Amino acid sequence: MLCIAFGIGKLPLELQITPEILARTKPNLLDLMIALAGGAAGAYATVSPRISVGLVGVAIATALVPPLASSGICLAHGLVPQATGAFVLFATNLVAIQCASSLVLYLAGFHEITRHPVKEKNFVWRLVIDLALLLGLGIFLYVQLRSTIDQERFERNIVARLRAGLRPIPGAYLSETRFVRDNRVQIVIAVVRVPNSITPAQTAEL
Repeated sequence: MLCIAFGIGKLPLELQITPEILARTKPNLLDLMIALAGGAAGAYATVSPRISVGLVGVAIATALVPPLASSGICLAHGLVPQATGAFVLFATNLVAIQCASSLVLYLAGFHEITRHPVKEKNFVWRLVIDLALLLGLGIFLYVQLRSTIDQERFERNIVARLRAGLRPIPGAYLSETRFVRDNRVQIVIAVVRVPNSITPAQTAEL
């Protein structure tokens, strides 16, 4: 899927990087929680005769295919950080689904079908490895979530300060605000519209 998406991204079709693609380039802890819930639900649907197994395939496909497709398209456009983020989301969903499914099947008693000690021991070790990977991804995604929250707070604070600074100026309002990161420095681009010109002193104070 990654190669197919990369090939499509290289076609001369002028495909744009849509918000749906960008939304999958910044995974966080919430994505991990959703993947765990999906994996557990999928495993339960597999062992339950009342739920269609086809729904499980659809749910897993919607969790794995979009991040891979987003990664391939971003990679084709030379957006390596975004492609890496989308691939991390794919890895997160894969590990979380596998771990949650294995745990649910283990609790459902599937490990007791063969009663083979060696196979059961290997299964437990694989589950431990999955949990270790899940813990590592969870720590990384927690840091990502905190970074996103801090950035949102920073942007809201800047916008509030700009609007408060514009109140003394008659008719002035904040039309647009953009935030650009340049080598760990946040550059704020604010577009202000006023009926009359703003003096240099007012600009400096703002």
